[in-house]
Amino acid sequence: MSPSLVVVAKGSTSTFKTCLSIEVIESTISRFYTRQVDAFPNMADEFARDTTKAEAEHIIKDEALAEEELLAELENGDIPPHIREARLDQLKQEAQQFEQRSEKGYGTYSEIEKEPEVFDITRSEEKVVIHFFHPDFRRCNIIDKHLKVLAEKHFNAKFAKMNVEKCDFLVKKLKIQVLPAILCFKEGINVDRVVGFEELGNTDNFDISVLERRLAKSGVLNLPDVRAEGKTIFGFTKKEPVPAAAVMKIEAS
Repeated sequence: MSPSLVVVAKGSTSTFKTCLSIEVIESTISRFYTRQVDAFPNMADEFARDTTKAEAEHIIKDEALAEEELLAELENGDIPPHIREARLDQLKQEAQQFEQRSEKGYGTYSEIEKEPEVFDITRSEEKVVIHFFHPDFRRCNIIDKHLKVLAEKHFNAKFAKMNVEKCDFLVKKLKIQVLPAILCFKEGINVDRVVGFEELGNTDNFDISVLERRLAKSGVLNLPDVRAEGKTIFGFTKKEPVPAAAVMKIEAS
């Protein structure tokens, strides 16, 4: 049975309550969102995709210029003053957040040298993509090439790689048996993995968009036309909940 919400309404002469399903609520909000997108075309893009490294650097290096560009953009439409002010406040917060992420290596695809660093990164960052690789495996090199590009495109997630020869504990803990293995973490929990090339077309020549869309289904990347698999717009899980025993949170021994 799907989740529901009890709504109580009071009128001048009567009181009534009704039980609305989450599907009904989501449908209503989706229609409202669509109308807002029609009114403000850039709104969908703002909420549906990740910031690129270039965009983040632009805001970090010249916040004043970015603010001027934003003001010019907002003046083009019939946008209420309070929305303009909110967007400017958001820009300032983004500049600060982007600067912090840049200092942590977001926008780059770097190698983790020591096993404990994996624990630190996955616990401290909201979204993390880690490629567990072997330097002699040709297909691992193919994944490296694509993840380097995706790291620059998706500044909202931290990308890194870890040599399996340097992390025996993690290989056993995370049950990594086939390479390449891309593990996706959200708030310290391993929520998904892409193992081998089976989900990528089982070919060495797969397009980078195939990998990008697959990672977006995990919820670690944002794409305009891909929703995290099994999630509604409220974040509820449509399919059966994953047993607690199947959720893997890595802890140091």
